[in-house]
Amino acid sequence: MIRLLYLLLGLGLFACSPADRPADTMTEAGAEVQTSSEEASGPDLYQQYMWCKQGDNYSEEAAQAQTARWMELSAEAGLDNWGAFSMVSRVGDPNFDSILGLIWPSKDAQVTAMALYTQAEINAKLAQEFPDVVFCGGDEGQWTFSFDAWNSDRTSTRQNSEPGAGGNGAYRFCSYNEGKEPSDLIAVIEGPHAEWVDEFEKAKGPSSYHYKYLRPDFDTATAERNDPVPAEYDFVWLDANATEEDRVAGLEAFEATGQEVQAAVDEVVTCNAPQLFDFTLMRALPSVSS
Repeated sequence: MIRLLYLLLGLGLFACSPADRPADTMTEAGAEVQTSSEEASGPDLYQQYMWCKQGDNYSEEAAQAQTARWMELSAEAGLDNWGAFSMVSRVGDPNFDSILGLIWPSKDAQVTAMALYTQAEINAKLAQEFPDVVFCGGDEGQWTFSFDAWNSDRTSTRQNSEPGAGGNGAYRFCSYNEGKEPSDLIAVIEGPHAEWVDEFEKAKGPSSYHYKYLRPDFDTATAERNDPVPAEYDFVWLDANATEEDRVAGLEAFEATGQEVQAAVDEVVTCNAPQLFDFTLMRALPSVSS
């Protein structure tokens, strides 16, 4: 079935004006998904992914110190309602060493926070204190990818919201098939997909599985991308788990009994192969548990 992944590992800086910049990044077990102007309600969150590169002065200790200082300066500037996580690809990627993820309650909240961030000149301070350690987002925000995000609404999900908590996610980049639209996908996710997840958890107990539907807030045709990402796509689907055991158990069960669900998904959308990441929570979004 649709498979996606979630999160990035990265330490570093906000790029300039990420709300106006590009980004990229779906699988099994689910809840509700909505998108675009046809949606009955707006996004749950605004989420950003930033490619991060290690500099000549990189070390784990220096990166940790830079991150701690970044958090400190952000707090001093008045940024409070935001979350952050880091992601590392399981197969590596020449475009980035890690990915920094930022989570906001809304795009308006992101814009307001970035005004405070820019006014406080945090990037300049970090560059002076930690030269050539880690840089994220690109000089002009070209490595920053912003999305409207809809969360699964599964209340049984087991998740750890403490900083340092880990997990994994599989991302799929998807496009609607001809004649199909978001309402068709919602019908599958709220119908056979949700039913399959419920049956799986009745048999195995509550899992940490959750998903996100990510709608690009940028032009996918002109944004920078890595090789597995198609030139154009409508959305990204993320399948996430708190543990590798949950991911493997869900994947094996779905491959054994989820063929009808996958067929229903395939009638609506076409997705590329999943990109798998391991992630670490850096800061939980205070207003949302995700």
